[in-house]
Amino acid sequence: MNTDQLVMTIRKMLWEDWDPIGVNQFPEAADEYDSYATEVAALVRRGITEQELFDWLWALETGHIGLEGDRENTQQFATKLHELAVKINSER
Repeated sequence: MNTDQLVMTIRKMLWEDWDPIGVNQFPEAADEYDSYATEVAALVRRGITEQELFDWLWALETGHIGLEGDRENTQQFATKLHELAVKINSER
């Protein structure tokens, strides 16, 4: 998977699977998480651990975005991203 494909895959995952502010029901907000996709793609490409992915997402969700956070959802999403990272990095 090339970088553009990875960014688009992660963009879709952020929208469909993470969506901490709950806007994916509004098509006009489809670009809400786009600013994170490139950075998450770089983390996935780098092959960071599931815990590091969780920590990064949690800091984003509770710090930068300022939400109370949903640990279970964030953990599930970190697991999903890590599985993608393992797959991407095994293909190299």
